[in-house]
Amino acid sequence: MTTEITTQLKTVQDKVRDRIQTEFVNLIPQETWEKMVAAEIAAFTTKPKIDQWGQRQRDQTTTLHDMIREALNKVAKDKIEKELAGDRWSGRFDGMDYVVGEAIKKIVVEQGDLIMKTMMAGMTQAVTESVVQKFREHLQQMNPGLRTY
Repeated sequence: MTTEITTQLKTVQDKVRDRIQTEFVNLIPQETWEKMVAAEIAAFTTKPKIDQWGQRQRDQTTTLHDMIREALNKVAKDKIEKELAGDRWSGRFDGMDYVVGEAIKKIVVEQGDLIMKTMMAGMTQAVTESVVQKFREHLQQMNPGLRTY
């Protein structure tokens, strides 16, 4: 019951909002409206400045820019959610064996060397730092005035 009332209220609110937006746009003279639209499009299509760090800089985003970004974000999010929800990324048990998804299997086969090197590098770095720290602590205990850094 409350869901139905909430849905009806939202529908009424949407209609009122749409009507207000339409009436507001109608209050703007046609020439001014066309200039506003042209300015939005020009601001959106103008190449942004690149700062010294290579980052895109815009003086400010435009309404059109924000609308397009929001629409593209929704499309991207929907596509990513749909892709990740598929069987290609999901593992499953086959009896006592765990079978990885085809996408994961492909990544591991193609990038296995890099994955192992990256994992081993991180672990080796952590072990090395631990050994060096223990060695420094040992030297400090044996020679209290010695600087080990």
